[in-house]
Amino acid sequence: MPSEPQSPVAALVIATTPWPIAARVAIRLISHGCDVFALCPQGHVLNHVSGLRRAYWYAGRNTTAQLGATIAEVS
Repeated sequence: MPSEPQSPVAALVIATTPWPIAARVAIRLISHGCDVFALCPQGHVLNHVSGLRRAYWYAGRNTTAQLGATIAEVS
């Protein structure tokens, strides 16, 4: 009996530094079939990764609230 298709795993990649490792992680997750969302500063290289479902930007100084709102929207 064939199994039902499963939804892809959703992953939220968070970048707080300008280093490109977050973009590399996102690319690998996308290549493995995950739905990848990103939370990063506006000018981060992660914003340019092809295949992201959506990129969220930090707004203002309340990054904890932004993280909570992003998790709530992604889940």
